[in-house]
Amino acid sequence: MDPARVPLLQPRHLKVIVAVARGGSVHAAARELKIPQPAVSRLVAAAESLVGVALFTRSPSGTHATEAGERVIKQAAFALRALEDLSEAANESLPIVRLGCIPRVMHVLIPHLLAQVGDGSAGFRLHIAVGTSNEMASELEAARLDFVIARRAAPGTAGSALEAEKLYRENTVVVCARDNATVPTKPCHMTQLARLQWVLPKRGFYSRDLIDTIISTTGLPPIVPVIESNSFESSLSVVAATRFIAMAPEFAAQRFERLQLVRIVRTKPSLGSSPVMLQYRLGQRSHPAYAAFRAAAMKAARKVRLIW
Repeated sequence: MDPARVPLLQPRHLKVIVAVARGGSVHAAARELKIPQPAVSRLVAAAESLVGVALFTRSPSGTHATEAGERVIKQAAFALRALEDLSEAANESLPIVRLGCIPRVMHVLIPHLLAQVGDGSAGFRLHIAVGTSNEMASELEAARLDFVIARRAAPGTAGSALEAEKLYRENTVVVCARDNATVPTKPCHMTQLARLQWVLPKRGFYSRDLIDTIISTTGLPPIVPVIESNSFESSLSVVAATRFIAMAPEFAAQRFERLQLVRIVRTKPSLGSSPVMLQYRLGQRSHPAYAAFRAAAMKAARKVRLIW
């Protein structure tokens, strides 16, 4: 068949099916898009006819994407974002790279990255969002981010293959106040530490899931922290003044230890190290700033590895 004759989904179809998936109903999509509900239903039916599969199932509990629909909706969201990028490109002198990262990356890699791109000479502008590994993975899948730097690889799904490249490795350690007599100075097992009072990252951070997994292998129930924090620096400050313990990136723990505020606890088993990865959809290779951004990220990672 002549490619020019293949029926294609139009932006109006893309907007509607994404809105229905996001809102969970035709009614919610109509309200979001400010168009009549029958028009939404007609556009969904037209989209299903064009792609040749049912995109949604309807039930009293709402409208849910089919397995095929989930694949199409992810690509539709990606295509809509690409169209928005075209509009931005017409009004921007430089292409925009939307980067998501976990908080610790802001302290380690981002300063080296910004040192390269801050003056605009890199050929692109950088917009950075910060969140948990899970949040960043969702934003990447929804095409609201171009690239993510995190410790947990975003889960690839059918029709949305992802690339993950290692930038550097990072250790996680347990810390307590320098004068905390409840924590032994000799290596101690995590089963001992699990019974103490903890400050932990909120669920969704890789390090929280890591310690939950370690504790579960001992047969103990998950740790119920006294405080859940989004900031490891806040956790270190609390630990330095209390009898609580926390987990933190080794680079930050060492900085606080040099100030004689905390000490690093030797644990059995250790929390180990994990890779920090640059992640992106394979389609991002066509991004106008892909090569320049990737090169800058790899150069920043080399500087981090040299420091460590």
